[in-house]
Amino acid sequence: ESGRRKIPKMLAQLPVEQRDAVELNEIQGLFQQEIADKQGPLSSSANSHVQQGRPKLRQVLFDCSRFEHDRRGNLIGYRRNRSNESHQLDA
Repeated sequence: ESGRRKIPKMLAQLPVEQRDAVELNEIQGLFQQEIADKQGPLSSSANSHVQQGRPKLRQVLFDCSRFEHDRRGNLIGYRRNRSNESHQLDA
């Protein structure tokens, strides 16, 4: 199963408000003001939901994978923690 298909499963582990905000911001590319506008006048906390959801998603990613970086810190590959399958990222 590719990493791209696993993202929704990882996002599903976040609280609903954070999941929706992170998905709209990081996956769909909406700005935080656009997210607030889309979610309605009572959703003025879109920025907060994105900021709270990002580290939680990051923790989910680090819990299931090990990441390989070059000497400059650029991500060059990853390995799932629960299997021997490794993946290289396209440059």
